[in-house]
Amino acid sequence: MRRRQTNSTRYDFRARKLYWRIEWRFPGAAGAAEATQQSQKLFGFYADTQRKQQQQQPISSTQEADKQAAAPIVSAAVPAPQSGGAAAQLNVAGNSDQPSSAHAMFDGRVNEDTVLANVLAKHLEYRPGSGAQALLLREYRKAGLQALTVLMKKEKCAANAVKYYCMDLQQPLKSLLAGKTVIEYPTLVVLLPGEEASYNIISLEEQQAEGQWYMHRPQ
Repeated sequence: MRRRQTNSTRYDFRARKLYWRIEWRFPGAAGAAEATQQSQKLFGFYADTQRKQQQQQPISSTQEADKQAAAPIVSAAVPAPQSGGAAAQLNVAGNSDQPSSAHAMFDGRVNEDTVLANVLAKHLEYRPGSGAQALLLREYRKAGLQALTVLMKKEKCAANAVKYYCMDLQQPLKSLLAGKTVIEYPTLVVLLPGEEASYNIISLEEQQAEGQWYMHRPQ
């Protein structure tokens, strides 16, 4: 129901084009988001503790008050994300569903003739005022667009045998989605180098076979 309510995919009858809503998921951003949240909680806890201590201890003189006010805040170390990347934290094994806690971003209307790399590149660009997003996607920018893997879950798979299509970034949406089942709008999972080993990816031969069937399917 939620996907239907938020779906902005539309067919332009005048232009005879589909304009897709796209959901992007970035599992590798979960570690950065978790570290940021932990940092905020730790600093919030420390500030709250200092405030309570100041309320409980009476100030004997103005000089003592000035000394406490000028005392520096000691920074707390934030635990590093667990090794193994987001794949280990989010349980995205080959038979799993798409990671629900992955950082998500959306495109409202993307022309079906647009090359996928051009759409993804806009999300990875650093723009003024987007510091939080830049931090979350830092590892993706470091890796570079060509080193990323983009997957789309194959619909109508058994729950214990989830499979993913590997999407060619140099192809337009129209070609990539042809012959594939899409429920409301595509959800694309963007992976850092090495994360694809945790997913059950459909072979190129199997994808080509599906494409051939679609082209020659009974009308």
